[in-house]
Amino acid sequence: MRHLLVLPALLLVACAPVRGDDDDSSSGTSGLTLEDRWEDMNPGDCLVLPEDNGFLPEGSARATSGLWYDVQCLWIGGNASQIVIEPFSFDEVNGGDFEVSVVRGTTPGGEVIALGGDPGTLHLMPSAFGVLNGWWEGDLEDVDSGGNPVRLEAVIFKDAAVDQVVGR
Repeated sequence: MRHLLVLPALLLVACAPVRGDDDDSSSGTSGLTLEDRWEDMNPGDCLVLPEDNGFLPEGSARATSGLWYDVQCLWIGGNASQIVIEPFSFDEVNGGDFEVSVVRGTTPGGEVIALGGDPGTLHLMPSAFGVLNGWWEGDLEDVDSGGNPVRLEAVIFKDAAVDQVVGR
């Protein structure tokens, strides 16, 4: 009888735990990859993950290049809530992965929060000049002045218009 009890215990120890693939660019609880979510979006929109993030769940996407580079997700409801991602540069035509210096958010109450943690990477798909497609992925969190947690894991944007800012 003792041998029958040892066999199941050995099987449990011998089997490695099964985990999801950590390199599938998925975020959130739906099991969809960031690219799957991008496919389902409307042009000009952005999606912020996790959806309960303390800032905004979705908005209108736009970007700036030239003298400075940023990608923004602005809430479509008329308040000040937004996410601003500042890469050192980006190439909307050829795409690629670009290092990010700062990600900051503005809460619906107007409080600006520079988030701590991994500022992540801006991943861009090749697009037409003046149009940005892709996502930012990182791991940032903080608390607002009321002690409420704010967290960002990804911002997905589809067909964000790129404003060109030139020097003097």
